[in-house]
Amino acid sequence: MVRGIELGSIKPILMLTWRDIDENLRVRVDPEISGIAKIVPMPILARDRVNFVGQPVAAIVASDPYEAEDIAEQVYVNYEPLDSVADPEEAIKPEAPQIHERVERNTCLEKRFVGGDPSVFREADREVEVEIDTERIVANPMETKGALAIYESGKLTIYATTQNPYRVRDELSSILKIPINNIRVISPDVGGGFGVKVPLHAEYVLTAYASMILKKPVKWIETRREHLLAPYQGRGVRARIKGYFKKDGKILGISGKVIVDLGAYNFSINQNIAVNIVRWITGPYDMKAVDIDLLAVFTNKTPFNAYRGAGRPEAALIYERVMDAAADELGIDRGEIRMINVLKGYGEYKNPLGVVIDVANYLETYMRAHEEYERLKREISKTCPEGMLCGAGISNYIEFNRASPGEKAKIRIRNKSIEIAVGTHSHGQGHATTFAQLAADELGLPIERIRIV
Repeated sequence: MVRGIELGSIKPILMLTWRDIDENLRVRVDPEISGIAKIVPMPILARDRVNFVGQPVAAIVASDPYEAEDIAEQVYVNYEPLDSVADPEEAIKPEAPQIHERVERNTCLEKRFVGGDPSVFREADREVEVEIDTERIVANPMETKGALAIYESGKLTIYATTQNPYRVRDELSSILKIPINNIRVISPDVGGGFGVKVPLHAEYVLTAYASMILKKPVKWIETRREHLLAPYQGRGVRARIKGYFKKDGKILGISGKVIVDLGAYNFSINQNIAVNIVRWITGPYDMKAVDIDLLAVFTNKTPFNAYRGAGRPEAALIYERVMDAAADELGIDRGEIRMINVLKGYGEYKNPLGVVIDVANYLETYMRAHEEYERLKREISKTCPEGMLCGAGISNYIEFNRASPGEKAKIRIRNKSIEIAVGTHSHGQGHATTFAQLAADELGLPIERIRIV
């Protein structure tokens, strides 16, 4: 609990608290859980409560970063300690501290996902059970986050290390009450993202707001320690899942519980990621039924959000562990049981939860990996040193591609050179080089005459 904030002997150019900008970061809620999930967005600056280590409480503007650090170190925040809870399964107990007043049992979302006919589980010859507990992960791009805001004549220009400049623009417009056509977000070459640079972060808002007040450019660059402490984290998922199989290795379906640690707030799309884990829990395998209880829980941790896959890797870990457990239980090779269950042929397949998958002969693709898997096993059996344990593994992963039918590219001829404008954002993938090589090959031109904008 925050009881007061006091400055030290060195005074800043500007100091901001929640009384100056009483706004929340925006949350995007999946329509399937809109009205069900109890949404608690994160304030730009903490009001009366600080709910996780690293939550912004005040912002300092100074003439240089060294002075800003000195001033920040002298700021005294009068805290009254409150009970906290860091484990999601402890957080849902009746005696646990309640993090948000209107959220009982600290539960943002509790929903049962049922698809197909779970009575088919009774036809199983064998059941297997797996428990999964993934640790929290911090995305750690080579370049930390940063922003440079310039507010002039009612218009805001902000240079930001973001993967999604349009989201930054739209949400800045909503929070700062600036018309959207008066905001320009420039996102130059970004040194890695991994998902952590998709959302609008509180520091971007504060940088822009400070520039609006001071009518001067304001810059913020995150330190590595700050980045590791508090941007947001990925993973942090627990699951207890049963798989139901016939004796020949064919899977009938899965059931169980998935618990997602959201951290202290709903941040960007974190509650949607929890839903994604369940939606994709069948992976590229043919199942008849799914019955999963999902809990998304608040704890006193840094908020959870997308990290390299936004729910798909967590789902993959679940369904692949189920396949391995079943193979071991039934005495079937782990590669063979995947061959039995992978989706075959071409066309649309709808999994028991209604997710439509465009199947493009997954078996053929899988067999390429399976051949390499068999080769590795033979090689290991011959070369593994005595006294050592050696092994080969194989797994499948299904990716969700969200290509927009409204996206386009423009090609212009300028002074014997080709200029290509594309709408994708590059944050370490080498888009400019890749697109230039493609264009040069197709047009029969030297790559030096291709410019990507």
